Amino acid sequence: MLRGLVLVLGVLVILVGVSLVIMPGWWLNMVKTSVDTSSIRLWSIAGIVFGVILLLAAAAREISMIWLMGIIGAISLVFGLVMIIEPSLFRSWTDTMFFNRPPHTQIMMAVIGGLVRIVLGALMIVAAVNRPVRVVISRGHGLPHAV
Repeated sequence: MLRGLVLVLGVLVILVGVSLVIMPGWWLNMVKTSVDTSSIRLWSIAGIVFGVILLLAAAAREISMIWLMGIIGAISLVFGLVMIIEPSLFRSWTDTMFFNRPPHTQIMMAVIGGLVRIVLGALMIVAAVNRPVRVVISRGHGLPHAV
């Protein structure tokens, strides 16, 4: 079940990345309005759920790339918690990173963020499709082999 959730999340992350590349201006306007309203809490809950699913899948060894998916899940969980606990910190961070920059820099950063999300989603799909390989050292000849 966790593998299926990671697979679905990977597809969703790719779709968000593609939309960021295609429509960066729309995303920038949406982020500006959501940071100034209470909908930031909904985004934080989505980040927390995303992080928990990745951490649970990595902890249960349901997916491959356990360390990478665990680190991504932990980062997502921490950012989601920060957005809930201290939304003003997140607002000041987005102002510093995005909105206090020239428009062409904002667009470039949105496109790069979209490309990163596409790669992350592809890695999540690969991690969900591939089962983790356990290496066991055989007692007979001492050479490691996959189980």
